[in-house]
Amino acid sequence: MSVNSASACAVGRPYGLTADDAETPWNASPNPRFAWMMEALRPGAAQSAYEIAVEDGATGGEVWRSGRVESAEQSNVRYAGPALEHGRPYAWRVRVWDRDGVPTPFSEPAWFAVGLDDGEWDARWIESARAVDAVARWVPASEDGRGPAGYEPGRSDTGNVYWRARRTAALKGDPGAAPVVRALVYVCCAHDYELRVNGKRIGRGQNFDYPSESRYQAWDATEAVAAGDGTLALDLTCRWYGGGQGRCPDTRPALLLHAVVWRADGSREDVVSDGSWTVAPAPYGGDVLRNGEGDFVETYDANAASDGDEAAGRGEPALVLGAHPCPEMPHVVAELGHVTDLPAGEPRLTTLGDGTVVADFGKIVTGRFSVDFPAVAGTGPIPAMPPLTLWAGYELDADGRVKTGAGDPANQGSDLRFVVTPPRDGRAFTYDAWDTLCFRYLMVPPADGKPALAVRARVVHAEVPSGGEARLETSDPTLDRVFALMAYSALNCTTNQFLDTPTRERGQFLADGFNISRAAMAGWRERATTAKAIRQFLDSQTRWWSSRPEDSGKYNSVYPNVDLGRDIPDFSLMMPRWVREYYMQTGDLGLVREAMPYLERTADYPLRAIPADGPLAGLVVDIDGGGTAPKAPYFHGIVDWPQPGRFGYDMACPARTVINALSYRVLDDVAWLAGAVGDAGSAARRRAQADALREAMNAKLLNADGVYVDGLMADGTPSGHAGQHASSFPLAFGVAPDDEAARARLAGHVAAMGMRQGPMTADVLVKSLCDNGRRDAALRLLTNADDWGWAELLRDRDATFTWEQWQYPAPGGDQSESHGWGAAALQYVVERILGVEVVSPGAAVVRVDPALDALGRIDGTVVTQRGPVRVLADRGAGTLHVELPANVTGVVALPGGEATVTGGTHDFAL
Repeated sequence: MSVNSASACAVGRPYGLTADDAETPWNASPNPRFAWMMEALRPGAAQSAYEIAVEDGATGGEVWRSGRVESAEQSNVRYAGPALEHGRPYAWRVRVWDRDGVPTPFSEPAWFAVGLDDGEWDARWIESARAVDAVARWVPASEDGRGPAGYEPGRSDTGNVYWRARRTAALKGDPGAAPVVRALVYVCCAHDYELRVNGKRIGRGQNFDYPSESRYQAWDATEAVAAGDGTLALDLTCRWYGGGQGRCPDTRPALLLHAVVWRADGSREDVVSDGSWTVAPAPYGGDVLRNGEGDFVETYDANAASDGDEAAGRGEPALVLGAHPCPEMPHVVAELGHVTDLPAGEPRLTTLGDGTVVADFGKIVTGRFSVDFPAVAGTGPIPAMPPLTLWAGYELDADGRVKTGAGDPANQGSDLRFVVTPPRDGRAFTYDAWDTLCFRYLMVPPADGKPALAVRARVVHAEVPSGGEARLETSDPTLDRVFALMAYSALNCTTNQFLDTPTRERGQFLADGFNISRAAMAGWRERATTAKAIRQFLDSQTRWWSSRPEDSGKYNSVYPNVDLGRDIPDFSLMMPRWVREYYMQTGDLGLVREAMPYLERTADYPLRAIPADGPLAGLVVDIDGGGTAPKAPYFHGIVDWPQPGRFGYDMACPARTVINALSYRVLDDVAWLAGAVGDAGSAARRRAQADALREAMNAKLLNADGVYVDGLMADGTPSGHAGQHASSFPLAFGVAPDDEAARARLAGHVAAMGMRQGPMTADVLVKSLCDNGRRDAALRLLTNADDWGWAELLRDRDATFTWEQWQYPAPGGDQSESHGWGAAALQYVVERILGVEVVSPGAAVVRVDPALDALGRIDGTVVTQRGPVRVLADRGAGTLHVELPANVTGVVALPGGEATVTGGTHDFAL
């Protein structure tokens, strides 16, 4: 057989190509990281070499060919050719050789472009005079408590403005001689915008960051431009709405745009934002706050929409802030991922007696809605119609109407109205809501007695790679439903940031991001939003926690945000594990190297709180942060949140077991990561520090029954409470004694309590049981509808999204019924129940150990960095079926030991 025969190759043609972990990034790094997947065509399939070819995306000419490179790497292969032109499209392909030296065909091409650095824009920041006036009227929050955070006390009409910006340019090229092959549009705009090109909607983007950390997006507008009449019509609706939860107040209401049109002959035409643009008001607005988080009740004037279409063509000249970079907006950073905008399922419509239409989308969606209103018929003049008030919501009342009270527990303390002014001429019109919220129901009043004609919604979440969804089907239908609930919740709290909740606190809390990110990486193969979030929190340390030695190593609890520097100790202590989890999934050592100086400071942070002598010597005591007063809700640590999730944890202890366990994990993780980057000295030092803390914890925090107490008082007296958190954290993080009997006793203690931790930390509880021989108890936690937990929410609350807390909120409460942090346990359902755990960075090696000690049958797939791994285990049949991608080694747990296999399909008798 010829070694050149593709049919002889054990490895399938590469597929799933990405650059910088994105499928088609038009703003990739100058030397992007290439990655691909391969199917195994027979057992043992592995890659021994690869070859990458990069072509000019306009002309098709070859730019670089790597030649045959002897390597098994397939996930973080850096471009190593001549410098690439910023904004120019490129296509790349890859082929590989198997272990026997037989090559595959080259892959289908994948596309990318290098993004624009600060010197490549050739564009001006432009503004609207109306928007600039709104900035002048916005006043940062005082700390006197007299008004909502981020707004001048006593005023609610500051800092919410929409405006349109437009430019139409004639393209000079000859489409017959040199057709358009690619049109790319680079945009940065605070705070968010919608882009249309030649009348075609392209997408929505945003920049909620500080001016020196601004994010820009890159858009492919080729279809709209190639089908056009030789013009490039750029039309953007922009919004700036002051500071609020999840967005910075210091940025300008400014737009930066650079469009590049490429033709087949390699020529380019550039159109940029400058003083030739026109600006005009947009039909959206609002001057009433939804809640205390800085969002506004949305208003829409259909008359202004019509007038605005005319005004956009003859609007006033844009104000020019300055060429990029300018002092007010000095730096922009590429945002690789987009936020999707996909049709939701058809709602069930109910028309009430007064013509009100109630739309039920069947589950809580994160999205935007549209409503078609009928024409108002009649002869003669049509009287002006009053504004129509639409209500989004989570629950219905006894009359089948959406619950509307902001104080109703269902509405998270939020005013979920949308106020629409119909057109004066009585014509039919469509209202497309601007804001993204979570809602299950939408209540639409009749227009002049006529019900709405149609109601739709579009689901909004971050882009994830196609084919990346994990799948699980077991002998326990409740577990399958819980898994689906977690997966859905994680994806739908991943938008331009990892959101606390898409309805109320629409900011990126560190703990929420940590929890949602891990579920999204395992459940959806998400990568770009995680990398962005990690870098944002690293930036927060530089911005707010680097000027005073006592603050070193902390991170903001929310970032970006309106409230300057605010930390929660537990959240800061999660950061090293987040970086480690990301590295394990992706193999991206570059981000680890970026993060290490920050993480080293974080490792020192709890060490500063360890006294050398006294009754609490060796333990972390009263860790700094979480406020400056004992009554602050996060003072010295949060343990769990909201407070009902603490289940009586003794917060009076200066030496809290949970904080000590988190501190141990920080030292353990930084030691491991230091080893990964080759810093042996740091690895050894941090390892010794972790071991010393573990020794102190086990000497002082275990009681006579062998279980951990909640902590110690200042005189060394142990707390009288031994809550579930106190033992689950040491068990999950490797603090508990090595003695198997001691660990079994601890696991039994934890299991006997059922669910006594909140959704924020329930994943720790699941891991603690799975890692200590009690996967049966973990399964009960996941599926017991007679206790707090996911199954109870499904059965008794008709939940379609994870909650902020297990308990239904009290009247006036603002806890969320759309809170992604409750999805974090999905990671351990994948790793410990389905039993597929990545054990080497980038998934070169996975461990396979399905939980047949707890379930009769398990069938599932998780898509790793190197491709999908499937497990089908059947206890009754005594069989285990494993499917591995090429170039992936599986360490398979079997009753008699372990089997190590590579690539392909493998069957085992149990």
